[in-house]
Amino acid sequence: MTFILYNPDGTIKTFMTYIADVPLAAGETYTETEESFEEVAAKFALSHFGEGCVTVRAHTGDPDIVIDVCATGLQSVSVDVNGDPHIVPLINDHGSITIPTNAPGTFALAPTDKRTFAAAGSGYLVVLVTENPD
Repeated sequence: MTFILYNPDGTIKTFMTYIADVPLAAGETYTETEESFEEVAAKFALSHFGEGCVTVRAHTGDPDIVIDVCATGLQSVSVDVNGDPHIVPLINDHGSITIPTNAPGTFALAPTDKRTFAAAGSGYLVVLVTENPD
């Protein structure tokens, strides 16, 4: 059993296996699902070389960063990159999105649909591109 915690605006805040000691802020709600924690987490996941929930670091001029996207049961999913939605086609629940390294920048990736998917745990990833330290 997994508990899904919602923000007052109806977006998913997080999910957990135990909620009894978690104080809810004003307007927050939660639901219970029979799905396991792993099943809920797998509904939307971002990773780099198999590692989720990380900050990916690169320098300008490095090869572009390929982020793996997983969303169960869909043909495509929208990934939010710094507030800009990008549609990622999926084959067998998997696809990818490429982050360029031609200029420095910070790229925050999360699901665009935060009412369906959690931007928590493996549902959130940051790519940090810094100047190449010649």
